Amino acid sequence: ILNGEPVKLGVANFAARFGQAGADDFYTAYFGKNVWTSDLYGNGTTGQDNFKDSVMDSLEDMYVLQLHMDEYNVSITDDEKAAITAAAAQFMEDNSKDAINALGATQEIVEEYLTLETIQSKMKAAIVAGADTNVTDEEAKTGAYSYVGISKTTHQDESGNTADRKSTRLNSSHHGIAFGVFCLK
Repeated sequence: ILNGEPVKLGVANFAARFGQAGADDFYTAYFGKNVWTSDLYGNGTTGQDNFKDSVMDSLEDMYVLQLHMDEYNVSITDDEKAAITAAAAQFMEDNSKDAINALGATQEIVEEYLTLETIQSKMKAAIVAGADTNVTDEEAKTGAYSYVGISKTTHQDESGNTADRKSTRLNSSHHGIAFGVFCLK
């Protein structure tokens, strides 16, 4: 439920399955056959779970954009609605029953998904068009860049003196590791 309106599970399922169908070859080529069941990012979740989270985040964004259409004078015209209905019907006609079942697609679900995609596109254009792109010199100075060095061979003891490390926990072939950090103030 988003702002009191139910988010249809069928739309989320379709978005995930449709996205997965498009991404499967790409991800499999880079990460192998177990792409959906592997912990690709070392965060304790599978590629499938990461993908589902991404789809849900995208759908949430789409539904939030839909809620704010009036604020940007964005609407879906009758011609756009007709084009969405025709595209959804063509999609249903062009795909086999097996593919339709695997995607969890219905005419209504595909229309809703295409409507959300259209709204997202139109809202992005409206938001960008209304954005203030003039940045003052003061606003431009709101970032900083710092390096932190970590040595594998020495460290500072409690007194602030440099001492040799007796053992190391870092598994790097480099003698020092530098991390760049960009901070917005």
